[in-house]
Amino acid sequence: MKMKDYIFATSIVALIILAVIGFKLHNDKLEWHTAQLKTLKEESAGSQVQLAKQSTRLETILKAEIAALDKAHNDKLEGLSAQLQTLKEESAASQAQLAKQSTQIETTLKAEMAALDKAHNDKLEGLSAQLQTLKEESAASQAQLAKQSTQIETTLKAEMAALDKAHN
Repeated sequence: MKMKDYIFATSIVALIILAVIGFKLHNDKLEWHTAQLKTLKEESAGSQVQLAKQSTRLETILKAEIAALDKAHNDKLEGLSAQLQTLKEESAASQAQLAKQSTQIETTLKAEMAALDKAHNDKLEGLSAQLQTLKEESAASQAQLAKQSTQIETTLKAEMAALDKAHN
């Protein structure tokens, strides 16, 4: 064999050895990654189980809290509904009482106004009668004054005529 062939053969053997070493290293690395993947899968499965347990616990806690809040909300609504019903009843009673008082006040005012109207009319009739009496008395007084005035005038004329006669 020639030297060239020897070097070529040695190079091929070296390449084969390097390829086998590379394959072995790659295989070891693959096994290591597979072991890591298996560990991660186991840890992930454990984490998933733990997360599922935590999720179930949280769901149970949340359901209990929601139920408690719902009950508190419903209790508050019932209380408010009862208060509203009480206010409605009190309002209806107050309105009935106000209507009754209003009717009583209206009746009282009507009676008082009728009494005032009657008193006013009575007083007006009395004043009208007094006015009529005053008119009649005034007319009588005027007639008497006119009569007296005529008598005085007649008397004065007679006396003036007598004085005039006496002076003449």
